[in-house]
Amino acid sequence: MTEILDESSLMGYFALMLLLDSVAMASKTISHAYDIGVLHDFSIALLFGTALLVGSLILFRGGKTLLETPST
Repeated sequence: MTEILDESSLMGYFALMLLLDSVAMASKTISHAYDIGVLHDFSIALLFGTALLVGSLILFRGGKTLLETPST
């Protein structure tokens, strides 16, 4: 898939994932420090949601690129 997609867009997707995952880890740390269960659930949802979102974006962009590429 990496030869199909632009490398800069992949780097942007992974940068977004790292940024959101760091927010999730901060949320989890705060939830343990102050015993706030909702923040712990939020961090887990954000971790899995981010992975799902970035994976879906990469597959969508790859499929779109394959469909737009003329057959030889």
